[in-house]
Formats: sequence, structure tokens, C-alpha cells
Amino acid sequence: MIQGAEDFRISGENVKIPPHPAEGTDMRIRTPLLAAAAAATMLAGAALPALAADSGDTTTTFTLGAAGDLSISSPATKNLTAVTAKAAGDSSVSGLLGTTTVSDLLSSAANWTVTAQSSSFVQVDGNGVAVVGGTTVPATAVDYDAGTATATGTGDVTATGSAQTDISGDGKTVVTGNDVVGNNGAYWNPTLTVNLPGNALAGDYKGTVTTSVN
Repeated sequence: MIQGAEDFRISGENVKIPPHPAEGTDMRIRTPLLAAAAAATMLAGAALPALAADSGDTTTTFTLGAAGDLSISSPATKNLTAVTAKAAGDSSVSGLLGTTTVSDLLSSAANWTVTAQSSSFVQVDGNGVAVVGGTTVPATAVDYDAGTATATGTGDVTATGSAQTDISGDGKTVVTGNDVVGNNGAYWNPTLTVNLPGNALAGDYKGTVTTSVN
């Protein structure tokens, strides 16, 4: 605030002294200017916030198809007495059927079972035709022993073989594939036994053993 002018009397005359700024007036004027300058300096020196990095997500998929089917293979023909000869009056005829193999390329976790079923065995002539009045061995007299089943494939499976008597009709389960994961399989060499009636005639006999997997 500026003080008002004061009158002084010098040598009988009045002299008016011009007013002077009040003490501290310059400081009051300069202080806001200094504060504003300091604030501007601080703002100029302050670090700008970092810009957020951009990103994008890609949902990615793929599909695996089955490598193949569930299948089984076994020898087309087998002579049970090729190794050990039998004669009429013997109680049974038995022998190895040959390697049977399951291939499971469904690439799944589905278990599988193998069923063996036999027809009756009939006496035939040299052309494979049933002999009239010849002996017939019923399917109920046929037994199947899978023995040990060995697991195969890149996946997992617990293959278990079993022995079954009387594989007539719809047959019986002879090998199971459990705990399946991915492509797998198994193989075994079963023993087939045909139990003969006491009155069986000498000659050739023919029947069919069917193994299926599902």
C-alpha cells in the first residue's frame, strides 16, 4: 500500500514530498512472480508418464483326426495237428492258432474287447465238403486260451488275455484293452482246444473260429 504525501514546511514555505512506496512493497510484487516461475520450472522438469504398451491376443486352435480304425487280424488258416498228430480215440485236439493282432488307431481313450466264437467242427472230404454220416464236434466243445497279450502302439493300454471254455453262440471275451490312451494295440498267440467225442471217426475236420474287436 502506498503511503499518502506529507507536507513539510521549509523556510516558511510548504513543500509537498511526493509519496514513496511502502516498505516491503517490492517484495510483495516480486514474490508471486518468483513462485510462478518456480512452478513452471518444476512442471517443465517433471517426467511425463510412460505411454501404455499396446498388445493383442490371438486365439489359436488345431484339430487332430483319428489315425485310422479299430481292427483285428488273425491267420486265415491253421492246421492244429501240423505239429502233433492225433488219432481217433484221443480226448482232444489242441494247438496254437497263430498270432492275432489288434490295432487301435482311433486315437481315443475308449477301451476295447476281443470276442472269440467258434462254429462246430464237421468231418469233411478232400474237397472240404461235409461227409454224410461223418462226425460233428459241437461248438460247445471248443475252448480258447488267449495266453499273454502284449501291448503295442505309441499310446497306453493294459491288455489282458483269458482262457474260456465253450465259445459257442455269441462267443466270449478273450482279451480286453483297458486304460486306453491314444493309439495302441496288442497281440497274442492263442491255444485252441477241440474236445472230441469218444466216437469221433478218423478223417479231416473243419470249423471256423471268429475273433472280433469292438
